[in-house]
Amino acid sequence: MGKVHTLNKACVAVYPSIVQNGILWFWPNSDDEYKDIVTKKKPPCIPELDDPSFTYQMFCRDIPYGVLIASEPLDREGGSPIDLNIQRLDKNGFSATEPDGPWNFFPPCLFRGDAIIGKSDNTEGKVARKPPLKVLLIFICIPVSPGNSRMMFIFPKNFGLWIDRVVPRWIQHIEQNLIIDSDLLLLRGQDKKLMEFGQSNWQKVCFVPTKADASVVAFRKWLKKYAGGQIDWGTKFDGPIPNAPPRDQLMDRYWSHVVNCSSCNGAYKGLNALKMCLQVLSVVSMAIVAATKQGMISVAARNTLAGAAVLCFVGSKWLSHFIYKIFKFHDYNHAYEYIGAVSLSSLLIIIIIFFHYTILFCFTRSTITSHLHFRSDTIQLFIIIIIIIIIIIYRSILNPSVRKVLCVLLSEMKETNTTTDPIGQNVIKLISNVCFSVFVFTVLVVTVIAITYQPPDPWESSRALTRVFTDVENATFQTDTSVIKTGEDAGMTVFSPASAPVEADAQPSDSQVQISEDLGISNTSLVCDDSRLVNCSDRGVLMAIKKFNLKHFKSIVFLDYQTPVNGSNANECDVSWRFRNRREKSWRRYRDFRRFKIGYTDDCSYKVVGARGWHSGVNARRPRARFNTTRSERTARVSPLYRDDEINDTIPVLGSDLAFRNGKYLYYSRGGDYCKNMNHYIWSFLCALGEAQYLNRTFVMDLSVCLASTYTSSKKDEEGKDFRFYFDFEHLKETASIVEEDEFLKDWKRWEKNHKKKIPVRKVPTYKVTPMQLKKDRSTIIWRQFDTPEPENYWYRVCESKAANYIQRPWHALYKSKRLMNIVSEISGQMDWDFDAVHVVRGEKAQNKEMWPHLDEDTSPDALVTKLQGIVQPWRNLYVATNEAFYNYFDRLRSHYKVHLLDDYKELWGNTSEWYNETTLLNGKPVEFDGYMRVAVDTEVFYRAKTQVETFYNLTADCKDGINTC
Repeated sequence: MGKVHTLNKACVAVYPSIVQNGILWFWPNSDDEYKDIVTKKKPPCIPELDDPSFTYQMFCRDIPYGVLIASEPLDREGGSPIDLNIQRLDKNGFSATEPDGPWNFFPPCLFRGDAIIGKSDNTEGKVARKPPLKVLLIFICIPVSPGNSRMMFIFPKNFGLWIDRVVPRWIQHIEQNLIIDSDLLLLRGQDKKLMEFGQSNWQKVCFVPTKADASVVAFRKWLKKYAGGQIDWGTKFDGPIPNAPPRDQLMDRYWSHVVNCSSCNGAYKGLNALKMCLQVLSVVSMAIVAATKQGMISVAARNTLAGAAVLCFVGSKWLSHFIYKIFKFHDYNHAYEYIGAVSLSSLLIIIIIFFHYTILFCFTRSTITSHLHFRSDTIQLFIIIIIIIIIIIYRSILNPSVRKVLCVLLSEMKETNTTTDPIGQNVIKLISNVCFSVFVFTVLVVTVIAITYQPPDPWESSRALTRVFTDVENATFQTDTSVIKTGEDAGMTVFSPASAPVEADAQPSDSQVQISEDLGISNTSLVCDDSRLVNCSDRGVLMAIKKFNLKHFKSIVFLDYQTPVNGSNANECDVSWRFRNRREKSWRRYRDFRRFKIGYTDDCSYKVVGARGWHSGVNARRPRARFNTTRSERTARVSPLYRDDEINDTIPVLGSDLAFRNGKYLYYSRGGDYCKNMNHYIWSFLCALGEAQYLNRTFVMDLSVCLASTYTSSKKDEEGKDFRFYFDFEHLKETASIVEEDEFLKDWKRWEKNHKKKIPVRKVPTYKVTPMQLKKDRSTIIWRQFDTPEPENYWYRVCESKAANYIQRPWHALYKSKRLMNIVSEISGQMDWDFDAVHVVRGEKAQNKEMWPHLDEDTSPDALVTKLQGIVQPWRNLYVATNEAFYNYFDRLRSHYKVHLLDDYKELWGNTSEWYNETTLLNGKPVEFDGYMRVAVDTEVFYRAKTQVETFYNLTADCKDGINTC
């Protein structure tokens, strides 16, 4: 093995190299004197490529013209005059300025242009709020050989970062390939002409009189003064530039870009696989249609398969054309011809399909069809064949290769060049397309024959036997039309066969009446008896109620109905349903049950004569579990307790010791957030829950809540409130992994008592230990302790600083309590979900004239009437959500609107209400309907109003958080 290293042929040259901005740079000289050249002379640096506020994508392609030509046209403006001035030209490159921004050239091969989009919001004496929108145009032109170079495009920008994350790179590369191909032939010819005249004589070949060409002139001057006027290839290359290859090789995309681009190569392979799948589906669908016998599948299924085969075939042909044009070869005029061809092809397909179904509709409903015994599936398949033939001919005419062949065959006056027009390849492509088309056409013909062919009946005598058994007198199976009276016919009129009424005049049966009712057919000959009782279980009753509800409650989405039951009086039906509010973003469902008065219409169908209000249909109310009381209790202190079957706020239990030991837990001790306002509590609680989800641990939750004094009637902090009073604990259990603190501590103590091996616990004394540092911790319990003074002991401090980029607060896990939402639905339902609402902020803010100088006056009764008359229609249901303690404060509004206040519905949380019974059962003693519950209900009812009037946006000009905070 030692001899191998001494051989010259086994040695590899080592070049000085460095990776900078994601690009590999190397010095093309392996001499020892250049060993440390990287430390002395670094390549050009682009700091924006390492800036996380910028996004960029690189594009690289090999182009068939020299690097000197590739470097010149980068700042051409497509015909619009620009004022370009050269500011500096030395051995380190040159700089130019234009109105949009500066241009710079950094040797050996990097061009950079800066452009500011719009204007910065900098003004004198002020600091910009946002950085200006900036885009860079970076071009790196790498020489490969005479007449060949490699182009790299980089376009960093500090806006639209989501575009590069959503849009695949290969889609963006389509436009960049179009730009390169549009000038490729022109620049190839220009490069060859400059090589013939010499690079030093470029001024004799090119005429550059405008300011827009200043950078081209500057680049040539720099090249002549500091680089000898041309690329030094040494002894590697000698002689003139080689002749141009054929057009399809010159503008090839696959080998020059796609094969080296991971995104384009992946898209190329994926689209080719999709094309093959479409072709296979096309053939398989046709084979199924052809192989199945008549009657095995329905006509609709057969037509669907045939249509799918056509669509798959057309899609595969279009996809093949798309892949070839985008990833292999795109001719010079593709930017116009390709789009036009695709648009015309799509339009032609749409027109043909339209005529296809129009003709099919006419044929299947004409008398000609019945006389000629045409079948709809036969007509449809013939039209599908015509569609495919027209598409094949049309696509063949659009194919450039076919057009070239036709031109050669039809025109003998023009002598074609075999170098630029490879007729042999075009003929092979044409033959392959024709062969595939013939194959598909043959499959279609066989399919049509298989569907339309009807062999003669081998049992022709069966019809004669049928006549013998039925039509001949005394036939075995002859129908007996004689009428024999029985006891059941007493009181009924019997018609003889001669005088029997015709079918059109006969009395319809019950089933026919039902069918007519379902189809909406009126039978005026039927006499209705309005005095007969309504059968509430009849399907027609439910249909009438559904129609009534859809007409009167347009803001509600009805989900499901229960079967109607009899009401308290005759012709009254009670029915219950579940629904949701259209204005709610969540899919929270509610229940209502109402009583309807049912009558009859002129055509004997059911109709709703009248309807009562919210929760009036008590007979349709779902049964509840009643807790038994002793017979001696004649006067109960509270109404009987009910348990809502839809509210499951039971505390989860871990179970066995093994289950406890195998779990991973995050435990927060009580911190300074206790007894703070509810917004503070929620912000901290969701931070803790978000950290538990980030660490993939179960959160140990304390259900005890301390309600701040701002929400209590005693104006003191009240401990011992239950989390389940305010929030939906069932939903929280479904969306997050949690365990109650008391159950957790009980299981922990039991484990410590019964096992010698202790549970591994990591105590975290400060919030400064980040969740990222705890991510790999294997301890069973991570115990965060908040023993430091405020504000260091707030839970939400864990989610600050760098942790804010990793911890996501799970807002979706926290819903308001279902019990409170039931009160919201009760209030909204009693207003028939058709109401407007105004939020009036009074209280301490109205008394603080320094922070809110106009609030008291703007929310006075007279001011409210004046402002609401221009917003809310008179005599509408108006719900007032407010913290105003004086109930009669809004009496002036009652002269114009049907005013509703939260205190109007005290019975919903009084000592005879469901809410009172359920919370008492949950808490063990009566629960006060406190201030936060009032705020929660007021807010939710306000959000369900059709028109919502806010205090600080509609009623007053004061700022929500005080003066000068808007």
